[in-house]
Amino acid sequence: MKSVNKIINLIILALAVCILVFFLAQKNPKKFDGERVKIVDFVDKNYFLRGSNPFIEKLGEKNFSYHDLKKILKKTIEDQNKNVINDFYLVDINLLNLDSYFQILDEELFFKKNPQLGEFQNFSEISPRLLLMGYSSNQVIFNITKKYHQDLDKFIDKIHFHLHQKLDKPVVIYAHCNAGRDRTGLISAGYRMKYHDLNLKSAIGQNIADAGRSSESFLSDAIKGYCFYLQANFNKPQNFCEN
Repeated sequence: MKSVNKIINLIILALAVCILVFFLAQKNPKKFDGERVKIVDFVDKNYFLRGSNPFIEKLGEKNFSYHDLKKILKKTIEDQNKNVINDFYLVDINLLNLDSYFQILDEELFFKKNPQLGEFQNFSEISPRLLLMGYSSNQVIFNITKKYHQDLDKFIDKIHFHLHQKLDKPVVIYAHCNAGRDRTGLISAGYRMKYHDLNLKSAIGQNIADAGRSSESFLSDAIKGYCFYLQANFNKPQNFCEN
């Protein structure tokens, strides 16, 4: 009986430590930088944009701000594409991981309370597999990264689907991570390679033009890996993935 109680106590202690680590590991959200918001694609009056975390600091706290985000998106579309849209349905694509759990929750709850304004999607469950990209020459690792790129491909198709939706008002898709460079760069480069036929070198170059630099190393590996996935499955040219 004592040994059972000891095991239960150890389990409770382990869970408490895990919960504590989870809370302590939460990232502090970066402040929204409107200069990093760029247009990736558009169809008629529907737009796909990329950028940084849409969190604004007010009264000492950083919170998701739909109204500030909407203002910047409208201005960006007007400045970069010379098109004025007064209202739109927002597809908010959050690329954050569990170390930003409360930020994810903040955005998700906003759209649950305001479904008429848009919808929320989070794409982060596959991110731990990014760390394996540099070792994909190993057959086991290759199979894991192949599944990663299949999931990524489905998500990029979903963005393309939203961009071609015909609703009673324009659809604006906004993909963001924290800084709007690395994870956002992966999604943007992947989309451009698949749907704009930009080769790897051009897609990376466009990332640099949008965000000031390319994605960090393991995300750059993921971009290159996805390029080879497209080449193998979607008849991209033989030199498509040369860098």
